Amino acid sequence: MLALGALLLAGCADTYQVAARVDDDELGYDELQDEAEAWAASPDFVTAVTGAAPPAGAAPGTAPAGLVVTILNVRLQSEMASRTLSEAGEQVDPQLVSSLRSELDGLAPGFDDGMRDEVAGMFGPIIQLQSLGGAPEPLPADEVYVSSRIGRYDPSTGQIVPADGPLPQPTTPEALLEQ
Repeated sequence: MLALGALLLAGCADTYQVAARVDDDELGYDELQDEAEAWAASPDFVTAVTGAAPPAGAAPGTAPAGLVVTILNVRLQSEMASRTLSEAGEQVDPQLVSSLRSELDGLAPGFDDGMRDEVAGMFGPIIQLQSLGGAPEPLPADEVYVSSRIGRYDPSTGQIVPADGPLPQPTTPEALLEQ
């Protein structure tokens, strides 16, 4: 019986580490935390994206819940914009992405080269679609998973609605066994 429980928990271990998923593309808590810390280290960038400076005083190794939700919403909007562009037979202009990356050089000193490339790639489809006068189509609820620790996906708006309170650390199967 104990072996069966361990086997079941081993199969669920990855589920506890997934912060969000669109189709088969998963984002883990560690990757999300690293990204949130890079964004928080670039307050000018966060202000440009959100209209407000990132909250100060987050404990090391944690990210403000609002910033985490913002990052996930940008990623989600990018995916929806990419799909909408693709369905319209449009592609993201590589010069647009290059220009965005250049802007990030000065605006986001907390980003390494890989993060600058990733963020420019995320904003490219959003800006391209907006420039064409389009709006992304929200994804169906069954294509988007968001950990309940972070919030929930609202398919009517195509946005992640934050959970109440601070973003807790993910619970591992081992921690559940200790309770």
